[in-house]
Amino acid sequence: MKAQRFTAVFFILIISVLCLVSAPAARRVLTYSDTNFQGVLGDRGQGSRFDLALAKEFPGLAFWMGVYGGVNRTLGIRYIPDQEVGVTKLEDGQLSYGIDRLGDGRLDGYVANTVALKEKLEARGVPLIYVQVPFKTGMEGGLERGAADYSDSNCDRLISGLTAGGVEVLDLRREMDGRMSADEMFFRTDHHWRPEAALMAAGILGGRLHNDFGLCYDEAAFDPGTYDTETYRNYYLGALGKKTGATYAGTDDFTLLTPQNSPDFRVTWRRDGKTFSRRGKFGEALVDRSIISRGDLYHRVSYDAYMNGRGAIATVVNEDSGSRGSILLVGDSYSWCMVPFLAMNYGRVTAVDMRDFTDVSLWEYLEKNSFDCVVIAYNPASLEGRNFSFFSRK
Repeated sequence: MKAQRFTAVFFILIISVLCLVSAPAARRVLTYSDTNFQGVLGDRGQGSRFDLALAKEFPGLAFWMGVYGGVNRTLGIRYIPDQEVGVTKLEDGQLSYGIDRLGDGRLDGYVANTVALKEKLEARGVPLIYVQVPFKTGMEGGLERGAADYSDSNCDRLISGLTAGGVEVLDLRREMDGRMSADEMFFRTDHHWRPEAALMAAGILGGRLHNDFGLCYDEAAFDPGTYDTETYRNYYLGALGKKTGATYAGTDDFTLLTPQNSPDFRVTWRRDGKTFSRRGKFGEALVDRSIISRGDLYHRVSYDAYMNGRGAIATVVNEDSGSRGSILLVGDSYSWCMVPFLAMNYGRVTAVDMRDFTDVSLWEYLEKNSFDCVVIAYNPASLEGRNFSFFSRK
């Protein structure tokens, strides 16, 4: 009984001290409003700002998150609820989350907008292809515990509608299945795929564009053997790992891929209303090494090193390619990681993220700019209305 009382008193004392230490930061956390921050799942919602505020303001965050993750791991907890998305630990130790079922009406609207864009482009002699990017739970057959997951079901229904409407489709879920394990394809603690997977996906896409539409295809641009590899061991804690603690599922290695023979690039991109530019070789123009090493585990977002994360629009010009053609890639953070590798093959690659592309509609932009092909590439979590609003300004 005395031991129990001592434990209770000690616990209350620890909580009291923690509250006193944390009090000055509490108001800053609750009122935090960094609108430039792209949240852990890519949105600028209150949940994302709250997560960043905790990371910046909460004293001893790494220690307390380590305690939190360690307790959940020891107790065998497989599902951890969260204000943004609940996190599930899969049987192989990968962290993921479930995606809700899309209603038929919403899905039909996405199909209709894509078909309409395809027909308008077709009238101008420009082909369009939809690329379905794989998702971790889909590759693993769904969530074993926690929330239900409809990622594969939503994609299958979307692809069925697009195919019926005459839209060309490249399903990377099928093309990459068996060529990479889930551990090789995805970060364990993040929802994103690894750069190695983005390189493979870019090569598959490049081959399809060559076979179907006659665009240039340089096999060496997509050959992993032509890239140097730098591996940062236990260096990366992804978005889902930041929610659960580094002790819950461990940390990830992060790989930087740079071509052994790089052309010169000229890059311009626009984000948060500002325009930036950069010139140089692959490792100078398309990769920001400072992002890889910036901050500790809970502040570091190494994935954004490729293309400096995402923005509203970015254009990469391969200055050594001659007339290798141009593509417009409409996508999300998965597809933006493909851009540097696609730029090794094409003369010009422009990437657009519909979530931030608000100055004009996508169709207005296409009317003023010419491309040899338009690619729409989304992972299952990006199947939402604003990403298919091709004819309206936001």
